[in-house]
Amino acid sequence: MAKYIFIVNDIIYPKQTFYAKDTIKLLFDEKIWLFKESHVPHMKNLKKDDEIILYVAGANRRYFYCTFILDSSIELFNKKNQKLYTLFSNYVKIKDIKYFNEKIYLKPMVANLKFIKDKKNYGLFFRGAVRKITDDDYNQITSDYSAANL
Repeated sequence: MAKYIFIVNDIIYPKQTFYAKDTIKLLFDEKIWLFKESHVPHMKNLKKDDEIILYVAGANRRYFYCTFILDSSIELFNKKNQKLYTLFSNYVKIKDIKYFNEKIYLKPMVANLKFIKDKKNYGLFFRGAVRKITDDDYNQITSDYSAANL
């Protein structure tokens, strides 16, 4: 099983903003995660049972929120009954969502995370939708924080 960080932020359009917290709730209620193919370099590598940490990006946020497991491979997304859904072309089913009991803020962890090569400009490593990480980094983020099942 591979380990990844999925990154979510507000999606801002001239006439509408999709806030990260609302996007998370909507997708978790449906037990899916959405992707726009052109923005996900690791998308073709995502497989059922891969382990995910969700990172909430943006000003005054920058924290790890929960973990979950992929419950399918990537599939084409045809359900377009909500405005948010029209922005995405692919999805994956998810399961075993576990919220951290408290937000795990990134900044105190930067020095210990190996995938962040430039510690001064660590935000650059959270651009895009998906970041592959090592088992060591996954364990570093999740080990000291208990998580509760949804």
